[in-house]
Amino acid sequence: MARKKVKEEQSLVMLVYNEEVIGSFFGNALQLSVVGLYATIVIAIGRFLRIIFDRISQRVMYEELPNTRQLFEICEGIFIAQQEGDLVREKQLYDLLILMYRSPEALIK
Repeated sequence: MARKKVKEEQSLVMLVYNEEVIGSFFGNALQLSVVGLYATIVIAIGRFLRIIFDRISQRVMYEELPNTRQLFEICEGIFIAQQEGDLVREKQLYDLLILMYRSPEALIK
C-alpha cells in the first residue's frame, strides 16, 4: 500500500478492533438441536401466516364488494367539497360514507 507523505501535525492514526460477530452467531446457531431449530422455523411460519390471515372474515365485506362505484363517487365528492371549501357538503358526504360502512346491507346494495 502506497503512503503519501503528510506533515506530522496533519497525520491521523486510527486503530480498529473488530470481533467476529457473524462467526459467533453461526456458531451459536449450530449448537441448537434439530428439534429446537425445527420449532423455531415452524413458529416463525405460523406467526407469518397469522399476520396474513388476521381478521379476514371482517375484511372480506370491504374487499370483495361487487360494486364500489357509489363509494368511490362519495369519496370523490368529499375531495371536491374539500377543494372548494364547502364544509357543509363535505360533512354531509362524510356522514353518508360512514353510514354506508356501518351498514353492511347498504354496502351490498
